[in-house]
Amino acid sequence: MPITAWDHYTVRSRDAAASWAFYEQALGLNVHKREGFAVPAFIVSIGEREVVHVFQASPEMEAIFAKMPPAEALQGWNTGRLHHVEFWAADLAGVRARLAAHGIGVLERTLPDKHQLELNDPDGIEVNLNFPLSEVAPPRSQLTTTEATGSAAEALSFDVTVTAGCKPRESDAPLRP
Repeated sequence: MPITAWDHYTVRSRDAAASWAFYEQALGLNVHKREGFAVPAFIVSIGEREVVHVFQASPEMEAIFAKMPPAEALQGWNTGRLHHVEFWAADLAGVRARLAAHGIGVLERTLPDKHQLELNDPDGIEVNLNFPLSEVAPPRSQLTTTEATGSAAEALSFDVTVTAGCKPRESDAPLRP
């Protein structure tokens, strides 16, 4: 039986109200309460597609999470082997303004196939928002190599902008020929 569609990921949130505000107000997604659970819970959707289920972590879960090293000690790997999730988005200028209005820091970069905003939800889960390259101006810095004969080689382009206190990871450094 083949896999036919993406469904959702689940967050056990330390603060469900902050997560609700992040997904609804900062990202502009549809959020509705999920009934029938002993803890606060909600579903985040893009249109009719459920993409995130959020549950308030129970005191027992919080006791387990408290045994984990602090995020600073884990150097960005505080969500374990789940590194990040990504969504495609539109209206880059509008999303930048919305995130800034909610005090959400972003790392912004242009990759060969997309422009990307990297941010973190209130529980430290990395969320990337991808935009078509047509929404950005050409990168400020571009590395281009040409053969001595004049034939064009592939151009390598990488542009990073850091806003609101985010630091690029060492792995985000441009590749050098």
